[in-house]
Formats: sequence, C-alpha cells, structure tokens
Amino acid sequence: MKTRGVTQLQAKTFYTKFWSKHIDSQALPSAPLVIEKSRVVQPQKPTVPFKERIRPGMVVEYKPNWDSPLKQNLAIVLCPEWAVDSKSPEAAETIIKGGSDAEGPKYLCALVTPGIMAGAYTLSMWSQVIIAASEMEEEITLEYDAATRFYYITV
Repeated sequence: MKTRGVTQLQAKTFYTKFWSKHIDSQALPSAPLVIEKSRVVQPQKPTVPFKERIRPGMVVEYKPNWDSPLKQNLAIVLCPEWAVDSKSPEAAETIIKGGSDAEGPKYLCALVTPGIMAGAYTLSMWSQVIIAASEMEEEITLEYDAATRFYYITV
C-alpha cells in the first residue's frame, strides 16, 4: 500500500464498501437494498477507553491464545464470563475454546467467521469462546445486508 496511515484492513473495508455501492447502484429500483446496523454508530469518537466500555453486542477483534487459521479474528461479546457456568457439561458443547489464562475481566463471545464472499462475515452463535479483555485489540462496527444475509465491516 502506498497511502500512509491506512491499514490493510481499512483499505479492504473501503474497497468492499465502494464495490457494494457500485453493485447496489445497478440494482433494480423495485428491489431496494435494506441495510440494518448491528448497533447504533456514534458520530464522534468515544471518550471512554475501549477496554472500559466492553458490553454485550460489541464486535471486537482479538488476538487468540491458540493457533488460528484466520487472518482477522472477530467475535461478538455475549456476556461476562462470570454470568455463565463455563465448566458445566452444557457449556462444554458450545464453548469451542477454553478460558484464557490472561488476568482481568473475561467475556463469553460468539465467533464472527468469514462468509463465502470477499469481505463478508457470518455470526456463529453456536461457536463460542472465552476471551480476556487484554486479548481484545479494537472495536469493529459491522453492517448487516439483508439481501445477502452477511455482515460487512463499516468504514
């Protein structure tokens, strides 16, 4: 990349958004595209640090403490770890990775996995993982496209 200050993720997200706008502009007027936000986007940058405002429904990028084949690891926060009995047999069926060894607050999260289209993601509620706040790198905002039933990273 030749543009200073732009990450690979930002460039890919912009390209995907730009391409989807191009495709949407060629759609028939009788079939309007409905886009629903995964959460309300704040127009200004939050003043509270990221790791102090983690809440259910927030999508985060995290650094896993295991070998992951994915380039970008995304998850949606479901609840604090203390709210569920992660040691129970029922939880063992849905939690695919055990608890983190990291200190501090931990959260039960559902994985957000790559979709079949470039830049698309799906929410895998049945694939859950426990992630420590110290392993979370940044908040990601997703848009849901009802026509394709995929989530896309917003710019």
